[in-house]
Amino acid sequence: RTFIKEEALLQELPALVDLRARKEAIQTQLNALQEALGRATEQQGEQQPAGTEE
Repeated sequence: RTFIKEEALLQELPALVDLRARKEAIQTQLNALQEALGRATEQQGEQQPAGTEE
């Protein structure tokens, strides 16, 4: 029984590794987007006089 479980896990391992790699890639893209958004927000804040944000 244990052997069968291990076989099943070994078969799923590549998929799990792939998911983990994709998660890391998405996280990297998300971090880059957040940085870009932060910079854009700062620039917008500098351009607009205080108190006129909608």
